[in-house]
Amino acid sequence: MIHGGLSTENGCNRWFDKPVQLIVNPQGHIGMNMEHSPAEVPPFRRLYDLAYQRGCETQTQNINNSKQILQTPVHLKFIINKQNENDIRSAKKHLDTIVSDVHFIAHQFDEYGKEVPKSFGFSPDAWIQQAFQLAWYRLTGRPTACYESGSTRQFYRGRTDTIRSTSIKSLEFAQSMMNPSTTNIEKFEKLRSSIDHHVEYTKWAMSGQAIDRHLLGLKLIGLELGRNVPELFMDPTYADSLHFGLSTSQAVSDYPIHCAFGPAVANGYGLCYNPQSHSILTGISSLRSCPTTDSVAMGDSIRQSLLDMQRLVENNSRNSKL
Repeated sequence: MIHGGLSTENGCNRWFDKPVQLIVNPQGHIGMNMEHSPAEVPPFRRLYDLAYQRGCETQTQNINNSKQILQTPVHLKFIINKQNENDIRSAKKHLDTIVSDVHFIAHQFDEYGKEVPKSFGFSPDAWIQQAFQLAWYRLTGRPTACYESGSTRQFYRGRTDTIRSTSIKSLEFAQSMMNPSTTNIEKFEKLRSSIDHHVEYTKWAMSGQAIDRHLLGLKLIGLELGRNVPELFMDPTYADSLHFGLSTSQAVSDYPIHCAFGPAVANGYGLCYNPQSHSILTGISSLRSCPTTDSVAMGDSIRQSLLDMQRLVENNSRNSKL
């Protein structure tokens, strides 16, 4: 759906200069390719949900007559020169290189959905983000910067700011889960603390109190005024904070659809998740050329993390009733 395969398949039939492209294959599978510049996911997701809903409502109707209103396609003839042919060959080669490198999987976790964390009083989004933190730590043994898109649409011309899911709290939680000497009570308290912090940071970001867009604005204003970039922006730690090993976004839909995008960095993952009532759908991406990332391994680690967190909370709930 996203890239259409190689140039010998449908790779030349993807238009990334268009806000929306509807994709339908001969088997009836449908998808939507969106270009992010004009808007965030919600309006596109709403459009997709309406199309999905109406498609389900009309699937038993006879639509043969709809063909009568379609005009016969006209074959367009393009006049190209030698330079055009060379450019096309070069573009096809570049496309094939990129497509062959990207590893997408549609991960589906069916053991439970957003109703489980809600039943224990936890935010489903914060719960899933902690699972991502634990999944990464399980695979690498270290933390990484994590981007989550936070909507600022309550402001005029607002788009997003960064919810920084990685924190001291999330690291302490991941470390405790991987430490066999840590008690379940301690693990539970660190999970709750990490979730509470994430919920608080989410509120900051959505109310314009996060840091990333402010810092970016100050940097761009300085450049426009011809001033030297402040030392803060040249600091290696600042660069590390923008190297998002986990680039994540929640794309909530009423329907079981997978959304996906590529990783933000060469040695990272793209994680786009759709929490359903009884399942969690995640589009996972990574680059095959990176020896330290693997989309399947990340999917397995996310599954294990979600199961470990469920067991932890259920055990704590049972013990608290004794």
